Amino acid sequence: DSDAASWDPARPPQQRVACVATSVVRITSEQAARHFLDERYAIGQVFRILGRVANFQLLEVTVGQGNGAIGNLGKEYLRRKYLLKTEGFECEIQEVFPDREMFSVNNQEWLTTLDDFKDTDFN
Repeated sequence: DSDAASWDPARPPQQRVACVATSVVRITSEQAARHFLDERYAIGQVFRILGRVANFQLLEVTVGQGNGAIGNLGKEYLRRKYLLKTEGFECEIQEVFPDREMFSVNNQEWLTTLDDFKDTDFN
């Protein structure tokens, strides 16, 4: 694969925001509450620890022109909203991918180009 062959570890990809996810979590199970709130497991791990497969329901998918508040300014974004649910633990998750170009065949270029580069510090 030419993309893999051209990747240079001395020139790592630029820091980019690939996805912004927002979750609304509803908990009615003491066991799920303990794992999520007290033990601080992530959403996916709570389903695993409970020994349950989450029921997945895609609620909405939209694309649009980014305005800076949602998506990158002037870039086409992808937004999806879905529900992960099991008895006692339900998560409605919205994900915004700010630039659909990241899914193109030129995704290596997207990672290494300085256009729309954001100096992001999540610490």
